[in-house]
Amino acid sequence: MTTILLLIITLGVLVMGYRFYAKFLALGVFRTNVDAKTPALRRGGSHDFVASDRFALFADNTAAMGALALLGVTVAALWGWIPAFLWVVAGTLAIGGAYAFGSLRASLRRSGDSLAGITFDLVGIWGALPLYALGVFLLCFLCALMSVLLGQLLHAHPESAWSLLFLLLIPLLLRRAPAALTTAATWVWVSVGVALFLIGVTLGQWSPLSVSGNLRVSAGSAELLSFPQGLFWTAIILMFSYSSVKAPVTRFFQPKSSVVGILILLLAALVALGLILSAAPLVAPDFQLDGELPSLFPLLFLVISGGAVCGIHAMMITGPTVRRIRHQRDAPGIAYGSMVVVAGLAVLLLLALCAGFGTEEEWRSVYGFWPDQAALYIWLDLAVVKMARFVASCGMPLSWAVGMTAAVVASMILILLEYALRTLAYAMEEGVEDFELGFLKGPHYRERLAVGITAATALWMLQVEPSLKHWLLFGLTNQLFAGVFLMVLTVLMTKLSRNTTFLLIPALFMLTVALWGLVWLLLDWWQKQEWFLFVTSLILGGLALLSLIVCLNVLMKSRQQHDDAVSMRPSL
Repeated sequence: MTTILLLIITLGVLVMGYRFYAKFLALGVFRTNVDAKTPALRRGGSHDFVASDRFALFADNTAAMGALALLGVTVAALWGWIPAFLWVVAGTLAIGGAYAFGSLRASLRRSGDSLAGITFDLVGIWGALPLYALGVFLLCFLCALMSVLLGQLLHAHPESAWSLLFLLLIPLLLRRAPAALTTAATWVWVSVGVALFLIGVTLGQWSPLSVSGNLRVSAGSAELLSFPQGLFWTAIILMFSYSSVKAPVTRFFQPKSSVVGILILLLAALVALGLILSAAPLVAPDFQLDGELPSLFPLLFLVISGGAVCGIHAMMITGPTVRRIRHQRDAPGIAYGSMVVVAGLAVLLLLALCAGFGTEEEWRSVYGFWPDQAALYIWLDLAVVKMARFVASCGMPLSWAVGMTAAVVASMILILLEYALRTLAYAMEEGVEDFELGFLKGPHYRERLAVGITAATALWMLQVEPSLKHWLLFGLTNQLFAGVFLMVLTVLMTKLSRNTTFLLIPALFMLTVALWGLVWLLLDWWQKQEWFLFVTSLILGGLALLSLIVCLNVLMKSRQQHDDAVSMRPSL
């Protein structure tokens, strides 16, 4: 099969899925009330509840989930192109889009309640508390992992650093602008931001912004700690992220996200055009199920943590997103639509990876074994280089294409980091208030807690060098969380006497895959004596199982009450 035919099939399937299935979910399952006021309009004017442009919200979710999808799909190509292609496309349309849309609709129905609040109302504290703990761990781990990977990316591609710095400085240009810009003024600023970003790519070709040298901490002749060179950029990014998270969302975060949304579409268009112009054949095998690779099931579903179903997306949807949505009718495009675009971007990357090698032997030199101890950054860099090859096919110098691609990927990771940090800050605030931890309160206490925990975890990650095993731990937690919260949404639909088939079946599938993956990883890490990963995954699995048991109990009672109510209706 050719790359051009696959592009056509992907585009057609994704467009049809969004056109019909998203509409069916909105009208037949979740029943969106387009006339109801959103939390942003009812509680507008505060630090967090600000009605925002729908494109900015669409860009936020696309950039955040796209950054995860790029890394996950790059690893998933280990098993050939067909398994990853099918799961990204079918999984997004059948499960991922419905999961994101259902999470947003549930939060809108409850006046902007967070995921923890929704779960508490539906299944009680014993179902909500374990899921809350699972979610906080997932957010902390993700924020630290992304800050480290972003630092490593900027260190390896210093030509992209100028573009990212310009992106970080864009909000400073808007400090004296009116709080609410007109649509025309907003697009003028976005155009200026995109132009500055591309100027930064060109400037990076002339004068790369590199920082060299390792940081070492010694006592006498003994070396206590040694941090790799990516630490500098990791620290810079966390400082800028703290400033962004503590500021109103319209000042620091939203201007960047709109610019990044345009850049993602530009990168996708260039990669697609490059694939068409080069007409490169797929050198990767359809399936690769032999050799040193472990079983396709369940690991494929763990490594593609953002390309189809992403547990962390529910926390972002019910955190920063729901507080900024202007109209109820925008919900399908923001939640389901962003996942469709992420799926398209993931397929483009998959095709670039599978057609970006000269021969199948060259492809197998990278993908012919299970690189359990390989640094995670290697996979991210592979995605950048292979996409850049096809960007260069559009007539651009390869060095400029690499710099531009690395800068866009870095900006996507930045948006994911800031969005996850903001979500973590909301979760910290909720925990401090619920457990009455008054000693932690103060100006910007939630932001300090979120960034402080992230920084401490990032320092640990810099010491251990994140690898594929850490990505599997993240993927396991992500899928456990997704499966449990899909069950929570099923409870909600049951209580509303709605059709639960479109949530219950995906929930059971995700839970089966996640629990299967939990057992597989526990046995593997026990055998390899990876005690930290073993104990951590055991605790996380226990939290997920506790919450799941409570959800199933509530679901059975709700179904029984519904059946009793139906049986008591007088017959005509």
